[in-house]
Amino acid sequence: MKYRKLGSTDLQVSEVGFGVRPVSTDGRRKPDEYDAAKLLQTAHSLGITLFDTADVYGEGYGEEMLAKALQAHRHEIIVATKVGCDFYKKPPLFAMLKGRAQELTQNFTPQHIRFACEQSLKRLRSDYIDLYQLHEPPLEVLQQGEMFHILKELQKEGKIRYFGVVLKDPDAGAKELTATLKETALASLQYSYNLMDRELGPAITPVAHERNIGVIVRDPHASGILDGSFSREAAEAQSEPLRDKALENLQKAKALEQFARDRSLTLAQMSLKFCLKEKLVSSVLPSITKMEKLEEFAKASEAGGVSEKDWVLVDELCRSESISNAATKKSRK
Repeated sequence: MKYRKLGSTDLQVSEVGFGVRPVSTDGRRKPDEYDAAKLLQTAHSLGITLFDTADVYGEGYGEEMLAKALQAHRHEIIVATKVGCDFYKKPPLFAMLKGRAQELTQNFTPQHIRFACEQSLKRLRSDYIDLYQLHEPPLEVLQQGEMFHILKELQKEGKIRYFGVVLKDPDAGAKELTATLKETALASLQYSYNLMDRELGPAITPVAHERNIGVIVRDPHASGILDGSFSREAAEAQSEPLRDKALENLQKAKALEQFARDRSLTLAQMSLKFCLKEKLVSSVLPSITKMEKLEEFAKASEAGGVSEKDWVLVDELCRSESISNAATKKSRK
């Protein structure tokens, strides 16, 4: 495993990190505790040091599981967690029935952030959090900047070492967002980036460079298309235009798979290396639920075999009109 500095911080993070959400909840129940702990412990033994969770994952279960599995190695790992989803206050039943529960549970007030931080520390069995991240705050909340004052207070008190922001869409409100980023002392940004969406947050990249903000990449496998976990059947079950786009991406993935194999890589490994070729990127967070996938992904950090010329060819493959047209024709038969 190779390691990189997270932006301007003194945190050295593994190039391949571990996103705790898949072992925290599947949306209906808590995954098996033994299996989850085994994955986390094996990840550490393979050199993974960045473990990214959130207070809302399993309503605290993700943080509890991480503490149980790796308590003995607390000072060897970088714990990143998130705040902003106020699951402590259950939404009214009428709101849940109308599908507004998520909207009502976001809370970025200073009072909530302090309270949630204390609760996370208890569940993590730690007196500090390495990286405390605002969990997809709305642009207007970021612009107000009220929460940054409490984050700086928690930093001074030693309860958090650094703070960052998880962005739902790095290009939404680009002008306003970049202005906000220039005014804050962020350690990191986390957002989606992968071979199917090859622009690394173009609107905010210059600011990240200028401010030396580390980028943590989530969804490097494009919701399973690039690691084989998203099937053609799942794509065809979607409604248009999502179906056509998913089928097109699966067709591209098929072409890229052979390209990766010719370089002694799996497509999943090459997809991680694609993200890591960007100097701004400090770590990638693939979705890990199986031991064989964990081992495959962890090896991507030190794997070689892809040159700069190869990346140009990869880009051409991804943009190929023939691949796109073939996928569209198949979907309409």
